[in-house]
Amino acid sequence: MNEGRINFFAIPVFTFIPQKYRELVNEKGGRVFAALLIWFLILNIITGFVASNAIEDMRSELEKGLPDFELRDSALTIAEPFVYDDEDVYVEVSEELSGITAAMLEEKVKNGNKTSIMLFGRDSAGMYSEGQTRVLKYSDFPNFKVSKDIVCNRWLPMLKPAMMVFFVFSAFVSIGFYYLAAVILQLPASFMAKQFFGFELDNTERFRLTVLAKFPVYVVVYVVEKFGLSVNFWVNLILQLAMIALVLNFYRKDDAEYDIVS
Repeated sequence: MNEGRINFFAIPVFTFIPQKYRELVNEKGGRVFAALLIWFLILNIITGFVASNAIEDMRSELEKGLPDFELRDSALTIAEPFVYDDEDVYVEVSEELSGITAAMLEEKVKNGNKTSIMLFGRDSAGMYSEGQTRVLKYSDFPNFKVSKDIVCNRWLPMLKPAMMVFFVFSAFVSIGFYYLAAVILQLPASFMAKQFFGFELDNTERFRLTVLAKFPVYVVVYVVEKFGLSVNFWVNLILQLAMIALVLNFYRKDDAEYDIVS
């Protein structure tokens, strides 16, 4: 039987159709990998654009809400004191603060029952988070310079292309872990084929079928999480096993019709 019968770009789409798996499994492994990788890249680029838009929103909010400030020559100047105070986090930036110490941070934690504290004063800064306290003196970094303009118009815009590069790179990492998970899941796939459906898969069939059957669940979980919902690891695993079982149910019906091409 000839390989490559399915349109290259349709391979990921046909993973949602259990009846198509006999044809899919007979596709070359490298062709399947390339088709899935393209979709991993697409999904990660979409995520990158969403993250880039979030950075742009953050930049706009900082431009509107953050007073002008500048840290130069180991001294901080700010147009007016800035305070951010919510249930767990407290941030204060003020020229009136100086000589910040761990004791000052711990006192604010006790008085305000905060889990995170950040203080930025005229000559020093301090941070408290998860029981850890750190104090920095600006004089320890004499050449460091930062201002509202640098943050909003230089650093944050630089993050946007860096974010895209990161998500493109993460697509290759993600598909690597995806295939690694398939190596593990092919074992229960083999067990289900033999015990529940009465047939055996050879090594090539078992791995290719598992790789392909995982993809619909991967996409569904991706979409669900983009709507702000979290999918538990065990729920994800159960969905993958259920999809594999569904595919096996259709796969056995024409088991004798095709021969796997390695």
